[in-house]
Amino acid sequence: VERTGILTPGFEGSFTGNTHTASQLRAEFARDDLQLDAVLAIEGVASLWTADMVEARLANELDRDLLFDSLRALEAEPDLIGTSGHLLAVARVV
Repeated sequence: VERTGILTPGFEGSFTGNTHTASQLRAEFARDDLQLDAVLAIEGVASLWTADMVEARLANELDRDLLFDSLRALEAEPDLIGTSGHLLAVARVV
């Protein structure tokens, strides 16, 4: 996967995927003449939290606000985007 970026099926009925680093994703969009507005981490360092931890934070208004503020700050931080298992690219045709 590291050499080719191709994720082969791990078991019968699984899927084939293409992987990218954030910089590879940016380059791909630039090559295709798309205006890239953002690359965002979908599950970065927050994926380390357990469901119980998230549920407890969401139940408290102050904790919920802090959680969402933190996630907004982290989702686009270039030094942390690579910690995410999934990236979201936001782009426009120009």
